[in-house]
Amino acid sequence: MTKTVLDNGDIAIATLRKPSALDDLKAKYPSDKLHILKLDVVNEDDIIAAFKYAEEELGRIDIVFNNAGYSLFAEVEGTSHEVARKMFDVNFWGAMDISKETIRFFREVNKPQGGKLWNVSSMAGILPLAAVGYYSASKHGNVPGIVLEEHWVTDLSPVSSGRCDRGSCCRTRPKMEHQGLCKLGFIENGLIFGKITLLEFGGFKTRIMEPESSPVFPAHPAYTDPTLPGNIMRNYTNNGTYPVGDTDKATLMLFHKLANDPEPSLRVAVGSDSNSGIKKKLKDVEADITKHESWSDNLY
Repeated sequence: MTKTVLDNGDIAIATLRKPSALDDLKAKYPSDKLHILKLDVVNEDDIIAAFKYAEEELGRIDIVFNNAGYSLFAEVEGTSHEVARKMFDVNFWGAMDISKETIRFFREVNKPQGGKLWNVSSMAGILPLAAVGYYSASKHGNVPGIVLEEHWVTDLSPVSSGRCDRGSCCRTRPKMEHQGLCKLGFIENGLIFGKITLLEFGGFKTRIMEPESSPVFPAHPAYTDPTLPGNIMRNYTNNGTYPVGDTDKATLMLFHKLANDPEPSLRVAVGSDSNSGIKKKLKDVEADITKHESWSDNLY
């Protein structure tokens, strides 16, 4: 995403635990376009410092791509509390803290108010996958996530439309002409200040499949059958097989379509596997609910 933003002439503040990982981009792009900051999402001071830097150096943020996270391959019964909680500190609490600071920034710093928050989730958050139960749970609760996202939107009062001082529905750039009426997600005290979108990614070739980002734990003794889905997933990872999704195409799509969409949806499934898998899951959920719907008759 950082490269896509830069290649299209915009400014990127890239935050990561190991800034040296972007030395190749640092050598290619000017420092007034690429800003690299050290940030660990489990460190509140790092988060505050990063947003303070953005305020002082650039004055506003148009889009926050909330992407920090990692997975682990292990059955729920074979995962220690310590390991699971460490992942939730990143995938859930880290994403939550970034989201909270983003919304504050859109409201209190951006002039005019506004911005877009893209929280990176996964199809696994809706369609849990074998051997990644805790990862699926962390993505189900990805901030604001399936529950918190709707809380934020409803808690801040839904609005159908509003007018901003600068164009492109609060994805503003210098010298951009006013484009008038735009639909956004929510308001507070009558003031429009942002839109949240949850990105439900399918399988894409990213660092999530590398050992550091997806450690593989031995199968629990009760799940050693090699034909079980969890062990098939382990073999998939151990053999170095990567998803086929094209990351460059995905980021370009988001940059050109979602960033300029005046009415972005609350959720966007990214990838054909995500779209088809989530649709099937929702049909299954509807069938379950419908089957026992009559049981709730006359309960109120």
